[in-house]
Amino acid sequence: MRSNCDGPDLSEIERRITEAQTLDGLAVAREDLELALGQLIKSERTRKQEATALLTRLQERLLILEEYANTKTVVAAQPLQEQAGSDRASAKDQKPIAPPAHTPAGNGNIPSANGALLDRLTGLPNREAAEEAILALETNSRNKHLAAFYIQNMRQLNVRFGDRICDELLCLITQRIATTLLRPADRIFRWRGPAFVAIIEREESFSYVNHDLKRFVEHPFQFEFRSGSLLVFISIAAELVGAECCSAAERVQELETFFSSF
Repeated sequence: MRSNCDGPDLSEIERRITEAQTLDGLAVAREDLELALGQLIKSERTRKQEATALLTRLQERLLILEEYANTKTVVAAQPLQEQAGSDRASAKDQKPIAPPAHTPAGNGNIPSANGALLDRLTGLPNREAAEEAILALETNSRNKHLAAFYIQNMRQLNVRFGDRICDELLCLITQRIATTLLRPADRIFRWRGPAFVAIIEREESFSYVNHDLKRFVEHPFQFEFRSGSLLVFISIAAELVGAECCSAAERVQELETFFSSF
């Protein structure tokens, strides 16, 4: 029997079994062997857990790199902010920035014909469109919930990296929320600044959906810029509001209360 350098010395136990001359000697050797096997099983379980954890980290890293590769071209295509004193179009003449190439899930009904209902930066429906959608839930709100998202450290990032990087981050974050958490029937809106609201439809219970939401934002999100030379971590706070427990005005007030706490 081959010994294991990381565990008990099985060769020694095998030798004692072979040389045992009495039943008592065999019984002691058997106890030692059972103990050794238990240690080996525990060690193998630990190694398996470590390998699984490592594989999970590698997969998360791969997703980050794939997302960065898919989005950096889109982000680079966005117009650069012009310097003060240059010819800048007035707000009424500026055209909305096109939505990202990977349109967030559930936004197939974006009112593209009406630019007033679109956020200029992200291409998502704005707060006005969100309030209209929330009001429409009055008549049919079964299994629908409002998810509020607030990007907590955007102010510090804006001071450190500037407006352009933060604008890119907002677009990347909405993509991450849409592709990772939301489903095709869901809709996401930009409420204001670093605040977003999603209308999500689930068959599961409120507590289950809330748990899923909290797990999604549990860890900081990681984004890479400039071919990996700039690494940014984003922390997101989230709150779930039931869409059938109160009026539209009360839902809006609850969203505002959540956002104003930051």
